Amino acid sequence: MLLVFHQELDLHNLRFSATHLRQKGSFLNEAEIGYASSMPRIAATVAAKRSVLESIGFHDASRETLAMLEIKLKDGNRFSFRSSAAVQDRMWDRAVITFKIALTMSETAVACTALAIVDQRAEKLK
Repeated sequence: MLLVFHQELDLHNLRFSATHLRQKGSFLNEAEIGYASSMPRIAATVAAKRSVLESIGFHDASRETLAMLEIKLKDGNRFSFRSSAAVQDRMWDRAVITFKIALTMSETAVACTALAIVDQRAEKLK
């Protein structure tokens, strides 16, 4: 089973600096801001984080929920993540074994599709 969510962000409406992100208690934590040092990387990280959270059912996630998932984008469409508390519990409840993401970036937008890959054998044991 696959759980899918697609997120698209308009870069013209997403103008902020790392300083602004820190001041607002934002969508990204300090480590993610450090990994995503340029505007396109910041937008891609935000899109990936939103997509992963939405794929497991966290719609309009609170700041507390956002802090429970850390994403680090790597070359290509690879990334690593760390989850804790409610996000990790949701992944276990839904038997998510991994995520796959597809990022597409242009000069004006970034789009991310996240697939949560689920172990159906684990779901049958419930």
